[in-house]
Amino acid sequence: MRKLLLLFCLVSCTAQVQVDFIGPLQGENGGKSPHPYQGMDIYGNYMVSCQNQGVASVYELSGDTLRLEGQFHLASFHVDNHANVATFGLEKADDADPLPVIYVSQCSKNTIDGMKDVLYAERIAPDFSGSELLQTIFYDDTVNDFGYALQWVIDRENKMLYGYGNTVNNSDPDNRHRIIKFRLPKLSEGPLVVLKPEDALEDYLIEDVSGFRFNPIGQGLYIHKGKLYMPTGVGKAETPSIIYIWDLNKRSMKALDLSAVTTSEFEDISRYGEFFYIQAQDGVFRVKLGADAGKTGFDWHDVLPHPVYDADPEKVDEYYMAWDQAYTQLDTLPLRNFCKYCPSVFPRTDPQQDTLQAWAEYRHSLQTGSKGRLKKFCKLNGLEYPLQDLQPVADYDVEAISGLIESIIGIKEANAFEKTLMADFDRHPKGRIGVQGYRFGDIVCSVIATEKAIEVESNRPFTLKADGKSYDVAAGKNIFARN
Repeated sequence: MRKLLLLFCLVSCTAQVQVDFIGPLQGENGGKSPHPYQGMDIYGNYMVSCQNQGVASVYELSGDTLRLEGQFHLASFHVDNHANVATFGLEKADDADPLPVIYVSQCSKNTIDGMKDVLYAERIAPDFSGSELLQTIFYDDTVNDFGYALQWVIDRENKMLYGYGNTVNNSDPDNRHRIIKFRLPKLSEGPLVVLKPEDALEDYLIEDVSGFRFNPIGQGLYIHKGKLYMPTGVGKAETPSIIYIWDLNKRSMKALDLSAVTTSEFEDISRYGEFFYIQAQDGVFRVKLGADAGKTGFDWHDVLPHPVYDADPEKVDEYYMAWDQAYTQLDTLPLRNFCKYCPSVFPRTDPQQDTLQAWAEYRHSLQTGSKGRLKKFCKLNGLEYPLQDLQPVADYDVEAISGLIESIIGIKEANAFEKTLMADFDRHPKGRIGVQGYRFGDIVCSVIATEKAIEVESNRPFTLKADGKSYDVAAGKNIFARN
């Protein structure tokens, strides 16, 4: 089993969380298109893994091993069934069934039989050879509560059904996140249950009740002891792998950033024994999360690069002040050069027609390893992708943010595609000089120079170019002498 350690805080690293890789999945078509892995849940010693369109695989869990017991197409199999969340209910169709009824979220912008974002309740055959559709639950969204898209999860302890989703979509700066709560319908209520807004026991926006702001790519859902666990992201710098933990009673948010551990796209989460199991495109991971797991509020400052400049600490203070000023313009700010240092938060806007932005878009692509936004910008402005040989353009943040990191400290340029980082440190610095929590592509590193050495800590290998040399940085801690 592969064991990985997550550095809980990239600045002070006061705690660690161990993440174990259990193993790969054996889904239909190897989990590749059109059947990438999606929803998952665990009951007893059995894990049901779903794939896009409604492929289901049943695994028996034994210690840290997975054994495939059956694979089939759900009764709700359909090209527009994303099967994004799987969640076990409480009822069994037959007392002898090894598994209770499993509920699968369609979670698609497209309709099936005139209904969108429905929840399918299916009985899995005792020999795991197929399933039977027992009930379809449909939310009649007459007030346009949800945009793209609504997904469902069952609170087994309290016999409740929760809906969660975007009010618009995760690329819109006006997007918010709604939670709606219903009594869990019984199977005896018939093959079709229609829920209406007036049936809701609770209906609120996370942002309104907590002040917490986020806009991730939502994946699965799981409820345990009054907390809603939400794996998010696709494992990239702009959309990192983060588990958000929403307290359904206190209505407060915590978050656990796992981007330093894996770049795999998380899909769904459940619990087995004392561990939480995460289904990802690369396979199954497990992590032990205590009641206090995650950082309260997930302060966005934590995902910033943190400058170390002993010669003039006031410049570091000015750096954070500039970020705070930019954050006040989060919903309207176009991409600028500094945004590449914190792509999971900045910007919230789409590419625009903007001469100044061309340089920023190019540097942003190199930093994050993301080509999509740059291609969109080129198309919008009639420019030839990939905007090579551009001349640097000054921006208002040049002194406070980019200027400190690039010109004063000397972290010149990252290239996520080539996995290289270029630095030009002062050969005789006053104390330490460098940066902690620096991200480019799927790499998270700290690079600190003194007069005698360059110390590097990284989650993944890369090449550091500094002092006229190329250093092969290995995952973990590295020390390179400065001659």
